[in-house]
Amino acid sequence: MESTRERNWKHAWARRLANHTLLRMLVLNFWFRLVVILFVLGGLGLAVGLPKMWRTTPAGIRPIVKVSLIDLVQVRVLRNSARKLAAQGKELEALRAWRSALANNQADTAVLREYLNQVIATAEPDRVTAFEALNSAAWLLRLTGTNRADVGLAARVFGKFEVYGEAYRLLSQLKDELSPEAQAVYLATLFRTGRLNEFGEHWERWGEKFAGDPALSLYHAVHLAGFGAGGKAAEARERVRTAKNDLKNRNLALRLELIVCREKQDAEGFAAALQELEASNAASLDDRIDHWLLLKNSGKLDEAKKLADSYAAQPRTPFELMRLASAYGDLGLTERAIAVLDRYAPDLANADAPWAWDIWSNYAALLIESRDWNALKAMALRLRMLSRAGRSLAGFTYFMEGRALHSLNQRVEALDVFRTAAKLGFPDASFAMRAGIDLLRMGYPDVAWDVLKPLEKTLAANVDYWFAMSDAAQMLKRDAAALLRVTARAYELQPNSFRAIYNYASALIMNRQKPAEAARLTLTALARDTNSISSRLLHSAALALNRRYAEADEMLKSVPVSKVAGPAMSFYFYTALEIHMGLEDYDRARVDIGKIDAQHLFPTQAAWVERTRRQLARAN
Repeated sequence: MESTRERNWKHAWARRLANHTLLRMLVLNFWFRLVVILFVLGGLGLAVGLPKMWRTTPAGIRPIVKVSLIDLVQVRVLRNSARKLAAQGKELEALRAWRSALANNQADTAVLREYLNQVIATAEPDRVTAFEALNSAAWLLRLTGTNRADVGLAARVFGKFEVYGEAYRLLSQLKDELSPEAQAVYLATLFRTGRLNEFGEHWERWGEKFAGDPALSLYHAVHLAGFGAGGKAAEARERVRTAKNDLKNRNLALRLELIVCREKQDAEGFAAALQELEASNAASLDDRIDHWLLLKNSGKLDEAKKLADSYAAQPRTPFELMRLASAYGDLGLTERAIAVLDRYAPDLANADAPWAWDIWSNYAALLIESRDWNALKAMALRLRMLSRAGRSLAGFTYFMEGRALHSLNQRVEALDVFRTAAKLGFPDASFAMRAGIDLLRMGYPDVAWDVLKPLEKTLAANVDYWFAMSDAAQMLKRDAAALLRVTARAYELQPNSFRAIYNYASALIMNRQKPAEAARLTLTALARDTNSISSRLLHSAALALNRRYAEADEMLKSVPVSKVAGPAMSFYFYTALEIHMGLEDYDRARVDIGKIDAQHLFPTQAAWVERTRRQLARAN
């Protein structure tokens, strides 16, 4: 029971808060106070738990993944559920639980690894699992870079779904440091990609440990049957015949035989093995593509085109789509290539993975080759709407839209779109570099510079990158010091390259630095091509910079003015001005300075011209 003192305290507060009903209830009613506290704590919990504030992707990785506390809790719960389902043998249910966990935090590498290991352990994954697993393997490699364990894991996933080209690309970098599981995948990959000599060499090294593997031992038998000699080859041929009569191994034996026939350019043997596979409804799209290309290489292009054009192909994976479109292109069936990409790319290439990027890039290249600018613009807009590919290729979509607008002579609109592309960026350095070079070719050096500049560290050893940067700096005529820096780097990488020598010498002259080295380099360039007008002009400028004015004048006379045009005309008269000032021939110098267009000069050159103009005025 309440004491008299407590009752008096409550009555006193009740009188004080008579006009504040809410506060009165909060102070005097315990249960109301408890409910309010719980409500406030719940609100704070939601404020902290709901917002996606924690970034889980490493720096430089796009798209950026952010998660909330609730996401992290759900990942933990779903991960435990997936483990339990896997332990109970419920493989497909476990895979769905793993995918649900990853949906809450796509950048959790530990969950990604467990999911991919479960995929490998699953006997017959469904098509959805195959698609998701391939994308997840590519995403894991982007998150962890060159982690060797992850490279091996991803390659095993690619091998599981017979994506042997990607598996080879990964494992060939680590072939001397592979785990036994990865070695098995690598052997199969070598055979399936037609590297049969390498297969034989690696079987000699690793074969003993895989002699009991039914599939790999059959690979070895087919290899011996096709390329071996003597008694072992005869035994191998007998084993292959036995395998072809065994329902369990028949299709694998025939498919391996196709590969041997393909590498030996045996069109008849290939057709016979393919016919047997077709009879059991086991021939794949890849098998048929190999047949078309083998016929083409055998001089039967018309037959190959007829078979390809009549086949109602339905690619099931992005890799089949990529290969089918490429085959159509090789056979000259460009319209079929575009049609198949238009039909299947939105479904099969809607991924944040290198092969998806390649599919869309190849699709765009075909439309550019066909000069179908409206279709290119439509493709870019369609790609931008896709949930995954549109996000990772956002910059690329704007670049392709700008490419279409540029070719439709809408340059103002194209420039705006190109600038958006530069801000959004590209999925990797090679994409960005190709875009930058294309921008230079189209005449947008400022945007090209913005695209290329962030790649300096990534492409530090790529001389083509520094050539592109040199071209951008030269076209911009904005910063002579930047031109010197990028051309010097290209020259360091390829000191014997004519282009590197010429560009670096030109930058030294623009910056009026190291005259002796500039003269040496221009003389080297001129010796490579004595008829080059640009090399003569540049050597003349280098001689003038060294104050060897008479020699410079003689060299300049060997450059016909009629052969010089555009921005080079201003450089010609800039060089002539320096020579004539050095020779104190002020009348000719005044003629020279009147023919210089300052917009074609770097600021340092323009400043020198202005100083010379004032000097000429004083000479009057």
